[in-house]
Amino acid sequence: MVKCGLTSREVEIPEPGDFVVKAVEVRNASVLITRGKDRVICAFHNVCSHRASTVEWQEQGASSIFTCSYHVWTYDLDGKLRSVLAQANFPALDKAKCALTPIAYGVWNDLTFINLDPQPA
Repeated sequence: MVKCGLTSREVEIPEPGDFVVKAVEVRNASVLITRGKDRVICAFHNVCSHRASTVEWQEQGASSIFTCSYHVWTYDLDGKLRSVLAQANFPALDKAKCALTPIAYGVWNDLTFINLDPQPA
């Protein structure tokens, strides 16, 4: 079981579209934590599902989408793949299977905790 005690404060992402990126150095991982349009917090591996390039380079900010700069794959705040540049080059692409990889998280007293275990207990 792989656990991570990385925390973020919920107050860092008060509005829909606000995000923070946190490095998890012991796992060589980057985590994207954002507040969706529905005001729910989501956490994802900060890695494009196409070529594993970093999706968000800023440490904190606000955006309505996240775009990988490598092939310009664009993701919604909930991690779903929204669009692909030159989609004709990917005729069999199933966008539903190409979302950002979610990370388990929880919020307690303004702190957002993540767990990198793919199937946390």
